[in-house]
Amino acid sequence: MLDVLKCNTHITDINNLFTKTFDIIKSITNLKYEFEIKEDLNPIPINEMSSIGEQIKHYRQVKGIYQKDIADLIDIDRYTMYKIENSEYKQIYYPDIFKKIIKYLDIEDKLIWNDKYLEFIYKEQQYKIKEYRIKRRLTQNQFCELMGGITISTVRKWEKNDSLMSRKMFNKFYDLIISDKNKTIDSPIIEYLDFLENNPIVKFKQYIKKEQINTEEFANRMNRNIAMIRNLLNGKSTITQKQFYKFKELLENQKNGIISSDPYINFIKKDSATKLKILFRKSKLSYTQISKDTKIGRCTIGRWGNNYTIISRNNYNIIMKYLDKKKKDTN
Repeated sequence: MLDVLKCNTHITDINNLFTKTFDIIKSITNLKYEFEIKEDLNPIPINEMSSIGEQIKHYRQVKGIYQKDIADLIDIDRYTMYKIENSEYKQIYYPDIFKKIIKYLDIEDKLIWNDKYLEFIYKEQQYKIKEYRIKRRLTQNQFCELMGGITISTVRKWEKNDSLMSRKMFNKFYDLIISDKNKTIDSPIIEYLDFLENNPIVKFKQYIKKEQINTEEFANRMNRNIAMIRNLLNGKSTITQKQFYKFKELLENQKNGIISSDPYINFIKKDSATKLKILFRKSKLSYTQISKDTKIGRCTIGRWGNNYTIISRNNYNIIMKYLDKKKKDTN
């Protein structure tokens, strides 16, 4: 009995010595070792439609490695390994785990990336968010609106790679890119961006010419000061999204022939020169007299009457008030 115990002690000592020796050799040579599973595994069949998890499972089984062993070797939880192989990840919180598994199995060039989200995260393609935004000249606020009202801080974290997109957000982003590419997206922001890319200055000038108005009146209709509108027309500034919606409204009114309730707009809408001549003739006042009383240049009034220029809103108000007063004084 004592001899048996003595032998067991020797065996334990030998085992400990062997383990220490192997560890020393491993540390010196940086030797990588792994468990060799000799039992045969029956790999699951895969095809081009197989999920990334199913493909990982297939190649793991081909190499004869069990979930527990690979989990132990690359220092991850076995349940995590199970989830990766059998579940669709809504969000990858730790993409390094995928990288460890794929690198260990040496299958990166064998995988069929039929999951755009996993490929996006695995290949660290979040730079495409800012790339798309800059290409489309989108502010972070506008991008937030396109993505369904997310916060600016979220976008900033994505662009800096401080946090990862969820699958739900990625699907929105991917649909946005595809729809934008195919011009099928129904979004005011995309419509605004398309407007910017198709010579808006020409459209402004076409509207002004068709409406027979001057820059001052265009500024008034756009609810903007004249200096701002002049900068737009000279290409020194870009129309804002809010201004675009206002201009779109003006174009719709023009297209539908909507008559404004504004007396000035109705006055200049068609042949304002003839209307002015009739008014002056009825008042029996000469251009010189009108100029003297209203402090408006005689030549300016002449240009209105000869249809060289369109009377401004301010001058229209002055003339109408003046003629109305003259009419009352005569009566």
